[in-house]
Amino acid sequence: MTMIHFMFHWTIFGLLPTLYLSWRMSFRKWEGKLCFWTKCITGSSLLEIHKGEADLSRRAVTYHLHGLSFREFLQFEYGYKMEVLPLSDILTKHIELAMNVSKQLKPLVAFNEYLTYGYFPFYKEDKILYHERLLAILNTILDVDLPSTEKIDYYSIGKIKKLFSILAGLVPYIPNISMLSKEIEVSRISLLNYLSYLQKAQALLLLDKEASGIKQLTKPEKIYLGNTNYAYALGGEKTDIGNVRETFFFNQTAVKHKVTYSSQIDFTLNETYNFEIGGKNKIQKQLAGVENGYLALDNIEIGFNNEIPFWLFGLMY
Repeated sequence: MTMIHFMFHWTIFGLLPTLYLSWRMSFRKWEGKLCFWTKCITGSSLLEIHKGEADLSRRAVTYHLHGLSFREFLQFEYGYKMEVLPLSDILTKHIELAMNVSKQLKPLVAFNEYLTYGYFPFYKEDKILYHERLLAILNTILDVDLPSTEKIDYYSIGKIKKLFSILAGLVPYIPNISMLSKEIEVSRISLLNYLSYLQKAQALLLLDKEASGIKQLTKPEKIYLGNTNYAYALGGEKTDIGNVRETFFFNQTAVKHKVTYSSQIDFTLNETYNFEIGGKNKIQKQLAGVENGYLALDNIEIGFNNEIPFWLFGLMY
């Protein structure tokens, strides 16, 4: 039996009831009878929601709830509240913004905590076992969600698990699709489909080139894990900090901006702003001749000119 949850919330019209329906409950059954209710449809499987999104789009607004941003983590963990920062402010006012935050807390300490365990709010339940829970979630995605939603046989699931295991040890990975397909013994088309499934499940992030038309149907230029917490859960003490930095930047900026790959620099946002990612000792060499070029630098609290503290890019949603 599916459980129906009733909640009440205040609106400008007063106290209105909200009905939370399980994804598996027939929405049509309730649609005509609950015209004065706010209906919220939830599901345990992101892939299942993706699958039914076309049908839902005619009846409801779909909202994608991302993992915690660094800004949200600061409020959740430290009680520090601040407004969302637009990219334009971070690029032009980063010194003032960083100084204001640094007066209230130590951003670098909190930032390292966030990278390790702050992306999903259930870390509060048990920080020690948090990474084990993340690994269990990844196994559920591969063993349960994929077969049930994409009609993939369990032989193919074994191939996808092998693919994910290989990628987890290589990210950020510039894929050679031919070699990778031979490694896991599948066709090129199957491999690209597997990567798409893992992207939909937010287990992977796929970075594409600045391209349009038929070029967008080819392989991604780089592959990352879905978030930095996955990197630490899978890599432990051997986790590569360069991978973590790039994963964080891609994960956080992609929520509101178009992120693409360029052969000259690490990331381009909105086809306009170019970023090199690195530690505090990274120099400007790779930005030579690049318009609208910026260094996003880890392990600095306050920046200078086009050198921006890395953690500020976690305050954009």
